[in-house]
Amino acid sequence: MGLFRKTKSKKSVSVVRILSAVLVLGVLVLIVAESAKYLYVAEVPKSVSSKIDPSVGKLASVLGAAKTSMESVGNIFTKDDTSGTTSRSDDNVTKTSKEVVSRIAVLSDSHNNLENLKSALEKAKNLKVEEAVFLGDYTDWGEEVNLSKSKEIMDQAGIKYVSLPGDHDLGETSDESNFIKVFGNKTYGVWEQDGFEFMYFDNSKNHTVIDSGNIEWFKNNINSIDFLFLSQPLVTSGMSRVMGIIDDVKDEAVYAQNKELLDLIRSSKVRAIISGDLHEFSHYVDPVKKNLQHFTVGALVSQGLDTKNIYPPRFVVLNIFDDNSYSVDDTPID
Repeated sequence: MGLFRKTKSKKSVSVVRILSAVLVLGVLVLIVAESAKYLYVAEVPKSVSSKIDPSVGKLASVLGAAKTSMESVGNIFTKDDTSGTTSRSDDNVTKTSKEVVSRIAVLSDSHNNLENLKSALEKAKNLKVEEAVFLGDYTDWGEEVNLSKSKEIMDQAGIKYVSLPGDHDLGETSDESNFIKVFGNKTYGVWEQDGFEFMYFDNSKNHTVIDSGNIEWFKNNINSIDFLFLSQPLVTSGMSRVMGIIDDVKDEAVYAQNKELLDLIRSSKVRAIISGDLHEFSHYVDPVKKNLQHFTVGALVSQGLDTKNIYPPRFVVLNIFDDNSYSVDDTPID
């Protein structure tokens, strides 16, 4: 009887070992890629974002590309059933019978890359968006000539749009003067579209408090808003870079305004806050108000060490459906 002892197939064992190794490697790549986002060092100009340390930038770029490759393997998405929110990659569109009643493209951080800005707007137009919102950092230093070049691209796209400055757009003048001179509008506003109300509001200054008059305007208008667009986030999962905290360094006065804005938002009917500045797409459920969602938008600037962007260029599309649910879709430009 011993001659007929069962043995495992060597082929089966090899397959199991290969699959296990791939799974472990994939998990490690994703963990390290997520950690790479926080590899920053502080840099001086107070109105301008700090940069990724060059000594780790190359690693971050490689890991970002690896993470993107891993994400393309399957349909990776996050859904919150209570809010009807879905965030997912453009590569794996989930079929739905719901009708879109409003569609808005949200763009950010082109940093003088006019070709990518133009490509994103062309894709947005093909997706039949009704409005575009730019969340800041058209430029690296806020020069009037470069802001004007970006405005020309936006004007030629054939899409209605509103714009916010980013911290880089304040670099040359340390304020919004160049931005307002070029775009000719206030850096906050409200509009109604398809029965929903939207607000855009500038909170881009890293180490300078928002003017009290602007805060008062925010208080007077936030209660009717469904979706809010900001230059930089108020809340993220790591909280290392939000309004009032830059690379773990807190500006107490600015962070106090962060908390003031958050309290007002949590007391309102706002369903989602969509922000720029971080050069990555992310989704985070508010820790206090569970039906409030926080999103950040990936950058339009090209992926690479010199651009401080570890992901391929992308934007998001906000879709609002006829059943009152919505999706925020991460959308690569290619």
